[in-house]
Amino acid sequence: MDQSTNNRYENEKIPILNYFNYNHWRYIMIAKLLEKNFDKIIWAEQEDSTLPSEINAEALLFIYKYLSSELQQQFQSERSAKNLWLKLNEYFERSKSTLITFIRLKCQMGKSREYCTQFFTMIEHLHMYGIRFDQNITMELFLSKLPAEFDSLIHNIRYNSSNRTYSIDEIKSIIFCYESIFEVNKQNVKQQQQHRQQHPLQNQYCYTSTTTTTSK
Repeated sequence: MDQSTNNRYENEKIPILNYFNYNHWRYIMIAKLLEKNFDKIIWAEQEDSTLPSEINAEALLFIYKYLSSELQQQFQSERSAKNLWLKLNEYFERSKSTLITFIRLKCQMGKSREYCTQFFTMIEHLHMYGIRFDQNITMELFLSKLPAEFDSLIHNIRYNSSNRTYSIDEIKSIIFCYESIFEVNKQNVKQQQQHRQQHPLQNQYCYTSTTTTTSK
């Protein structure tokens, strides 16, 4: 961080760290750690044996003070300010990667079961990083990632005349059933097209017979 950036955050109050404010928290915390000369222990390439052990304890407590209760509990066994800082960075980089992967997740037609497994596994992973959605938001996210073939079904679920609220398990069952029917119908259409291609004369005869009968 350059000096101008450091000066920008010197007078800002340090927020309690959670997933959604990590970048902002990090910049302010760096400025405060530099201000307190804790950089000698947190960012030093090699451990300085001349520094008193109290500096590590003070830096460690200072960082802990601005973590959420969940993060304090998760990292409570850490006894090194430097390691705590590194682990916080690694933790939030992984959580960011998980969120990006989740945002990009899309269901492909014919693979709804695999999609369900991936979706709810990633929801659990996001919970581990403190990112939680209520059931309604989870439902909307789940439906929004389905392919276009499900559009009419999604509309019926969202705007059903009885105003019924479906559970996640009910939605999954409906989707599996809908996909099965869709695939069967798709296969039937494909077989009919193949039959017409393989028996063009028969199709022509059927068309001629129908036309003759109608004219009579």
